[in-house]
Order: sequence, then structure tokens, then C-alpha cells
Amino acid sequence: MSSAKRVLVYGGKGTLANDEANESVIIANLECWTAQETEVVTGVNNILNEEKLDAIICVAGGWAGGNAADKDFIKNSDLVIKQSLWSSAIAAKIAVTYLKEGGLLTLTGAKDALDATPEMIGYGFAKAAVHHLTKSIAAEKSGLPKKSSVLTILPVILDTPLHRKFMPKNDFNDWTPLEFVANLTYKWATKMEERPKSGSLVELVTENGKTNLWVASVDTTASDEANESVIIKNLDCWTTQETEVVGGVNTILNGEKLDAIICVAGGWAGGSAANRDFIKNSDLMVKQSLWSSAIAAKIASEHLKEGGLLTLTGAKAALDATPGMIGYGFAKAAVHHLTKSLAAEKSGLPKDGSVLAILPVTLDTPMNRKFMPKADFNSWTPLEFVANLTYKWATKTEERPKSGSLVQLITDKGETNLLIN
Repeated sequence: MSSAKRVLVYGGKGTLANDEANESVIIANLECWTAQETEVVTGVNNILNEEKLDAIICVAGGWAGGNAADKDFIKNSDLVIKQSLWSSAIAAKIAVTYLKEGGLLTLTGAKDALDATPEMIGYGFAKAAVHHLTKSIAAEKSGLPKKSSVLTILPVILDTPLHRKFMPKNDFNDWTPLEFVANLTYKWATKMEERPKSGSLVELVTENGKTNLWVASVDTTASDEANESVIIKNLDCWTTQETEVVGGVNTILNGEKLDAIICVAGGWAGGSAANRDFIKNSDLMVKQSLWSSAIAAKIASEHLKEGGLLTLTGAKAALDATPGMIGYGFAKAAVHHLTKSLAAEKSGLPKDGSVLAILPVTLDTPMNRKFMPKADFNSWTPLEFVANLTYKWATKTEERPKSGSLVQLITDKGETNLLIN
């Protein structure tokens, strides 16, 4: 066990967890909390043999409805307390003794329990107790190991076979996929820097098959992955395109504000001043990179939340002369200057907003692979890295570089590092 990551899943026979475990502790006592504590803690102790756990994932739980007038009100309340609160508290007890410093404990709450639940009172107060447990054990003097994190996920409905069986006519696109939960938990368990603040209640809000994020796309064609799309039709007049895009965004938002605006529009065309298409290519580069970035800034001035994020796309090459691709170079240099200007006072952006530009060398896209099949792909920056970086900046203000930064993405031998100007 010394080299492997050690994870304890509490509720390992449930749908959310994995029943293909290396070891199992079988709970026989379902009627007495302290007896169950002794049974589980002793079983874990025997399995670990003085080793420590990297993560404890408590997914035990269940559901039973009923208001105070229901004949089974107390019976159902007793059931959900045993399913949700007993398991969570025992998981916390295990964490005190067996979780590593810097380890992770996750519990399972419920978004519904953030408010009154008159038609499922027992379920609601059981989950509310788990929420309070989360915040309490994340505080000082709770007994947990140093630098450990406690997080609770709050789904609405998880997309499980059992839920589909009993709610076959529901809209499954509004249910949170188990794969999403598993990937999220894995990320938190393996990357401390990706975790929310310890004690956080993390709501999982799924709509149209997408969890947590509402995304609008602005492009020349609609995006199948976005919740909404603004189609750009005018490609020849900057002010007309501004009116078209800003008007479309305004209609979609209907008074709401954006947490982040991510401008990834761009392209590439080379040529020196002697090239016969020098002006044509330069015009294309300005339209693709500068027009889009400036319009994104205009949208940010009207629709970005205070403390929100605007990211633009520059180019590392444009930090120096680009004689073989002059139009591309000066278009990207203009984006760099736009970034710094927007980050300064009196730029028109919302209070505490951040503006950052990423400066890749080459992004690992299907198009780039098609036209450069013999290149060393290990020196190209993966799109997944860019997506994860942008998501981190969008959701964690403390992780952002100083507003106005030009963030170079330097990839070598498959590893990407940041160099911030």
C-alpha cells in the first residue's frame, strides 16, 4: 500500500461509489450509532494497518419524503438520519485518525436542503445537519489533520439507474451525471490547488446536460455545446459587428450578468511586407484577433459582474518582431496593449474585474496537427490545459495573476509552465 493512493469510499456498494474495492468493511449494525461507529472504525483500522488515507469519500445516503402529517414522518426521518448523518459523522471520525495531512474528506448534502423542504422534512434536516457538520469540521479545533479539506457536494438529482427507474418521465438532462461527480472528486483528491475553500458547500446545478456552467457562444456558427449562441453575420464592418454581437448578448442575458468572458477568436496568416497578400492577410488578422477582443471588452463593460474575468488571446511570438508574419504579429501586439489598457483605472470595466491574456506558442488543435503533422506535439500546449487554467481563474479570484498580465504558455516535453509578464 505504500506507493498507491489510498481512498476510503463510505457507501461503496451504492450507485455513486465503486464496489470494486481492494478491501471492504461490512456494516452489520444498522440500529445503534455508537455500535456502528465501533464496527466501522475498527474495520478501517484493521485494513489500514497504521497506513493513512489520501481521501475519504462519503457517498452513503438515501431519500424518503413526507411532511409532518405523514404517518411515516418519524420512521422516514429516522431512516434518512441514519443514511446521511450517521455515515457522514462516522466518516469525519475516521478522518480524525486516518486522514493524511492535506487529505480530503467529501460528504454528500443536497441543494434542496439550503431552503425549507416541507414535503420531505426528514430528508431536509438530515442534509442540513450534514451541511453544518461540513462547516464545523472545516473550522479550527475540529480535530481534523493539518491542512486537510472538507467539502460537501450538493446535487439536485444524480443520474443513477435507480432514479431513472422510479422517475422515467423526468428530464434526464437536468440530472447530474455520476461521471461528472467522479471526475470532480478525483480532481479535488489529487490536486489540492483545485479544491474550493475547506468547508464549502458545492452546488451541482445541471441544465441541458451541462453541470455548473451556463455558457453562451459568439461565433460565425452556433455551438452545440453552449446554452445559447449569438451568430456573427457581418464580417466586414467593425461597428456593425459590434451592434450585432452586443445586441445579441443583451437579448440572451436579459438583465443578468456574466461571471467570465473568454475570447478565443483568432487565426493565423503569414507574410512579410513584400508578400502580395500582405494587406489582405493583415486585414484578416485584425478582424479575427483585434475586432473580437475589442468587442469582448465592450461586452465586459456592460455585462461582466464586479470581480468577473475577461480573458483574451495573444501570442508569445508577438512579444518580439515577427518579420515573417507581420500582420499576425501587430494584431496580437494590439491585443496585448488592449489587455494592459483595460486593466488600468478608468478603462470602463466593472469594479475588481480581471483582464488576462494567454500567450501560447502553438496550441494542440486538430487543425494545427493537420497542417503540421511532422511537428513535435510535445511542445504544443494542450487545449485541456488552457480550459482548466481558464476555469480556475474564472472560479477562484485568488488564483488569478495580476490584472493586465500577459501569461505565456511554455510547453516542453508535454509539460506546460506559465511565464507571466
